[in-house]
Amino acid sequence: MATKEKNTSYNRAKDAFEALDLEDKAVFLIDAVFKTVLGGMEQFTTAVSDAVDDLTNRTYADGDSDDDETSADKTVKRQSAAKKSSTKKASTKKASARKSAAKKSSRTSSATSSPTQDNTDE
Repeated sequence: MATKEKNTSYNRAKDAFEALDLEDKAVFLIDAVFKTVLGGMEQFTTAVSDAVDDLTNRTYADGDSDDDETSADKTVKRQSAAKKSSTKKASTKKASARKSAAKKSSRTSSATSSPTQDNTDE
């Protein structure tokens, strides 16, 4: 009996669609396509999110030896490690800048002293 009801509602929808003018049919079809595509995208993003959550949970369950640590503690550790890494990079850049400045000043002083030396040799 469910099949008969389904056929009846399908036929009513089909008849209603056929009764529409061309512009309304186009709008209806575009609306239906967008709703279908968006519904598929929502299902896809939900599936990807679930897969990432499962992977994350497996990674933490398999890889962490500290079972008493909370996720907040782990987050703080990751953030602290990231800060240390960026601090090291900044200090390395400063040291590199100092070295290049020292090289430039030694080049400048040797360049200015060279003509003087050449003049004294003549």
